[in-house]
Amino acid sequence: MTAYLMIFIVNYLLGLISSAVLVTRLWKKADIRTLGDGNAGTANVARSVGIAPAALVAIFDLSTGSLPVLVVRGLGLSEGGAILGAVATIIGHNFPLYFRFKGGRGLATSLGGLLALSPISALAALPVYGIVYFASLGSGILATLAAFPLMIVMNYWQGQSVWVIWSPLIMAVVTFLCSLPERLSRWVKLEDKRIILNELFPAYAPRRTASRSTAIITDSIPSLPCGLAQREGIHIVPMSLVIGEKLISDDADINLNEFYEGLQSGSVHPTTAAPSPAEFYACFESLANNHRDGLVVSPPENLTQCYNAARLAAEQIADRFRVEVIDSGVAGLAQGLMALLAARLAS
Repeated sequence: MTAYLMIFIVNYLLGLISSAVLVTRLWKKADIRTLGDGNAGTANVARSVGIAPAALVAIFDLSTGSLPVLVVRGLGLSEGGAILGAVATIIGHNFPLYFRFKGGRGLATSLGGLLALSPISALAALPVYGIVYFASLGSGILATLAAFPLMIVMNYWQGQSVWVIWSPLIMAVVTFLCSLPERLSRWVKLEDKRIILNELFPAYAPRRTASRSTAIITDSIPSLPCGLAQREGIHIVPMSLVIGEKLISDDADINLNEFYEGLQSGSVHPTTAAPSPAEFYACFESLANNHRDGLVVSPPENLTQCYNAARLAAEQIADRFRVEVIDSGVAGLAQGLMALLAARLAS
């Protein structure tokens, strides 16, 4: 009993190493849990960071799933102990203590354990998993339902032990139970409960009409002329001018002659303030009914709070309107040209 307890503890600690978080921080200086769908897993790294870092994450997670099985078998312990080690690693991957218990979904880790337990059946089932996954536009549930029963049948034909035969079912159940708290938490918060089903079965989600284009949003730092912005379909969230104790929106009418005279005389010392998350949220909310999604072209994060304000607003409205916020790396005219190009591509 003590041996099995040690297997669980050691492999849970192994699972705490979240490769998706670490690789994304090294690669992009960002937290993967704030990008894409927020999942610290291979698929989200591929979508939000790139294929190369996603490959590193996949290799690491497969290895952490395989290692417990190989070590326990090498020590001459039972197949049940090997599966317990893999299960402990999956739990650690899903609920990492070091990262506030917010990790991945454990799929790559469970596949690594299955590869170590029965490599022939796992390798035979992987192409089936991949084909169904891509054909269903990314439904891990349908891919699992297709591939894991095939592994069980092949394990039986190979005369494997009972533990190994049913290991795909054990891994699937553990992965499902580990992801259940996050899914339930999101389901409770969502106004439209069907969003969860659409995420689980994306191929069957209702397709939005092509006429609903992507909304392009930026702030007033580029100083785009109002006529140009309206003609190109660029939506402006204005900065604010702070003059003395007055806070004036950048799109408000002000007496320019008085303003410039005040600058020359030294009586006016204006500063600027970035739009608040609430202002970005109001903009997103007004666009949600007429646009498929939104793209914010932001000035550099280290220059202004526009990027963080837009990102926070995008997270708050994510259940109703998908908004991608990009740090353009430039400001002023260059930022305006990027927004203009994005608007023309979107149209």
